[in-house]
Amino acid sequence: MTLEWKRPLPGLDGKPISLGAAPIPMIPKGESASVLITSSHELISKNEDTTFTGTIRFRNVRGRKFSEQFMVTAEHERIAMVLATDEQELKQDIKKIREALESIVKAISKQ
Repeated sequence: MTLEWKRPLPGLDGKPISLGAAPIPMIPKGESASVLITSSHELISKNEDTTFTGTIRFRNVRGRKFSEQFMVTAEHERIAMVLATDEQELKQDIKKIREALESIVKAISKQ
C-alpha cells in the first residue's frame, strides 16, 4: 500500500506523512495503519489550507491493483475552542463566568 499526496501533508518533523519508509506489504481485513500527524493547533497555524488530498494505491491478495482518492482535513478544528494560555485572560474569563452565574442565581431567586 502506498500514499501519493497532491500536496504533501507535513508531520511533526516537517517531512511529508507516509505510512512507513517503504510501502506497507499488507494490512489484514479489519486492521488499520495510522501515523501521528501533529497537533491541530500547530497544523492550523502553519497552513492556511488544512485540506490535503491524494491517492492510496494497493493490491489485493490476487495481485489486482486498486486506487482510491482520499481527503484529510482539519478545517473543522479552525473554529474549535482554543485553550487560553495567558493567565490574565484566563482570570478575566473566570470572572465573566462567575458574574454570569451570579446574575442567573439572582434571577432565579427572585422568582
